[in-house]
Amino acid sequence: MKAIDITGHEQIRLEHKVYNGHEGVDARMWVILKGESDYTPTQQGFWLPMDKADAVLKALEAEIAEPVDTEVDGYSADDRAAGAGAKLDR
Repeated sequence: MKAIDITGHEQIRLEHKVYNGHEGVDARMWVILKGESDYTPTQQGFWLPMDKADAVLKALEAEIAEPVDTEVDGYSADDRAAGAGAKLDR
């Protein structure tokens, strides 16, 4: 099992296992609940069949290599920082 810390109370855990006779990776968000000290699994996650793992890794690498599209609603990050696209108070 591999754990990737997201915040001080959230992790993504990847576990290679067999489920119902099928080999794959369970990718799941785990959290520390208020008042607790141990991580608990959430329903946020997915099952990745092993025969799809290579395609997912290649797609992830390709997506990371792409420049980030910072445009939102037609405004760039610089435009938004300057106040463009802000809702008017009425």
